[in-house]
Amino acid sequence: NVRREAEILARLGQLRFDQGRHEDALVFFKEQVTIEPKNAQARVNIASTLASMGKLEDALKTIDEALAIAPNNAFARTIRNAIIDGLGGAN
Repeated sequence: NVRREAEILARLGQLRFDQGRHEDALVFFKEQVTIEPKNAQARVNIASTLASMGKLEDALKTIDEALAIAPNNAFARTIRNAIIDGLGGAN
């Protein structure tokens, strides 16, 4: 079942993120997006991970994709604001 597989990928990604293994976390989160392309939370997880790695431009692009799917996602807006602050307030 696709939903179950996506949940497992999300948990594995979060585990790797919590361990500081950001590259590994990205693999799991990106695979989750592959099987659930309309999953905004998976894109938020990718954006958060990219931001943690200092890849702020990529993080901003990804969080904007999440917000295109779920425009009322307050957490995604918070992450976007933090990314913009990291970019020096541009955008």
